[in-house]
Amino acid sequence: MLPTPFYGDGALALDDVPRLVDFALAQGSAGVAALGLGGEASFLTPEERKEVAREVLRAVAGRAPVIVGCTAEDTATACALAAHAAGHGAAVVMVAPPNRAGISSAELEAHYSQVALAAQPAALMVQDAPSFLAVELGPALALRLAERNDNVRYVKTEAVPAGVKVSAMVEALQGRLAVFGGHGGLHLLEELDAGAIGTIPGTEVVDACVAIVAAHQAGRRAEAEERYRQVLPLLVYTFQSLPFFLACAKEVLRRRGALRATGLRIPGATLDGRALRGLERHARLAGYSW
Repeated sequence: MLPTPFYGDGALALDDVPRLVDFALAQGSAGVAALGLGGEASFLTPEERKEVAREVLRAVAGRAPVIVGCTAEDTATACALAAHAAGHGAAVVMVAPPNRAGISSAELEAHYSQVALAAQPAALMVQDAPSFLAVELGPALALRLAERNDNVRYVKTEAVPAGVKVSAMVEALQGRLAVFGGHGGLHLLEELDAGAIGTIPGTEVVDACVAIVAAHQAGRRAEAEERYRQVLPLLVYTFQSLPFFLACAKEVLRRRGALRATGLRIPGATLDGRALRGLERHARLAGYSW
């Protein structure tokens, strides 16, 4: 997941988007994702989100499939964002449910069915993120959506405990949808063991996640475990809260040469001297130096 680059005053720093895209692809990422929770999408206006989507798709220029997050609190906005992303070449539109406690299953089905129609010809990835939102979709709803909408093809689950939830999703879907993990790669090895085909991590550790997935899929379990053990302390350190994670991710990307503008819009995202020293220590353990 690409972060959205901002200057210190909160203005979009779109000049950094090609640098981020090139970095992700150079690290072996099979695709590029933008405008999810890790992209501070909820802190952008719909027009800004369209700007970012256009810039990402322009920078990728057909080199890899692009996933564009189109989550919104109302169906009309989600449909407009999905239609825009698909119309500009996104391969997949990713949508989490409206963050509204008590929303009914029928309301969710209607919401997703309309977004799926608007997203055509792109595929739709359903994002189940109860760790961050007030709604858990679960496997039964994901299966119904897939059965009723031909372009619903993926689900990204960030429910916990990760292995249990991924396994339940995989078993219920029986191959109807491909399952991805989340949480920035924090539970990656457990998710892969449970049947996930991959993950959408933060861009700052995408090379580590690529190595883990490749080794796991090739049956090199010991190699996957070793790389996971190496990067895990960094993932645990940064994933203490969403604001802290975003601040850490942008700082690591700056130091790795993939990002110049490290401003944030999400409230509470600051790194003092102690936090930076901790980040540096864990990054070195993960094999990153600058």
